[in-house]
Amino acid sequence: MSSKTILSLHTLPVEMVYRILDNLNLSTIFWSMETVCQRLNAILDSYDRYKTLCSLDFTENGISDEGAQSLAIALKHNTTLTKLGLRCNNIQDQGALHLVNALQQNRTLITLEIAENEFSDKTCTTLDLSHRRFRNVEVRLLADALQCSTTLITLSLEYSNIGDEDIKHISRALEKNRVLTTLHFKCHENNNIDARNLEEAIRKSYTLKTVNLQNNYISVLDTRHIANELRFNKSITTLNLQNTNISDREMRHFSDVLVTNKTLTNMNLKNNSITDKCADRLIYALRHNRTLIRLNLEGNNISTVVAQHLANAIRQTTPLVGLNFERNNINDQEIQNVFHAFEVNTEVSILYSSM
Repeated sequence: MSSKTILSLHTLPVEMVYRILDNLNLSTIFWSMETVCQRLNAILDSYDRYKTLCSLDFTENGISDEGAQSLAIALKHNTTLTKLGLRCNNIQDQGALHLVNALQQNRTLITLEIAENEFSDKTCTTLDLSHRRFRNVEVRLLADALQCSTTLITLSLEYSNIGDEDIKHISRALEKNRVLTTLHFKCHENNNIDARNLEEAIRKSYTLKTVNLQNNYISVLDTRHIANELRFNKSITTLNLQNTNISDREMRHFSDVLVTNKTLTNMNLKNNSITDKCADRLIYALRHNRTLIRLNLEGNNISTVVAQHLANAIRQTTPLVGLNFERNNINDQEIQNVFHAFEVNTEVSILYSSM
């Protein structure tokens, strides 16, 4: 009775496995042998041909979610690949999710081309990516998905490590996205974002209604770029600039926005450094603005006299119904009677207290 010898990659000598690999193309090795077992992983890591693999292109290969899952498994172990092309396949939401999870472990892939797939995003309306450490390849994947999304209305990137190049990818995505209405962007303390890229992102979006820039450091130059776009923006209704380093110089730019902008209804300037020096410009803006409903000036350095002038300005012409002067340089006793009489005769709600 003859005995048969069963050969296995798990037990074959390394040199014999090398001989087998010599007869396979690199894409086949990547698809079928990554993460099979620890021994084979070690062999692949030492195989000369595979150590030089840095780019694979699977464009128009009919790759589905199942194929993307297999790719994701391979990517988790691979340490050589820097560019992967997956354009024009049949990868949908689940496959994209597998790839995103794999990228959390893979630290070498730099470029992932995944445009023209079939991301449907049928159920996701809010995506919170706050406090996340992105790599450029992940941001590109996010931007591609954002371009195709038909349901995502809120995107939060608060305290992430998003940089200027990342903002450019997102702004290009916003140009094609027609549903996103709310963008929360709070820069990580170690990042400095060029406001020209934020300006471009705002300009290219036709649907954004709420922009939250709270806790970002905004310079005079940054203010100018953002204000330039907001002056004639026709979609944004809510702008949050709380704690953004705005002083009188920056406030002059935003006062000019209030003169020409026809859609902004809510503006939050809480916890900045606004003083009486920009009062004339702000009073002029409020007298000519016809859309602003709520203005929050809490935690600035506005005096009693200027607060009274601002209140008189909105009483005369504007539709403002909410004005917050809390924690300013206001004498409660001097202004209490004035504001009380003001509120009795109007529908405006005014909050005020000393610092």
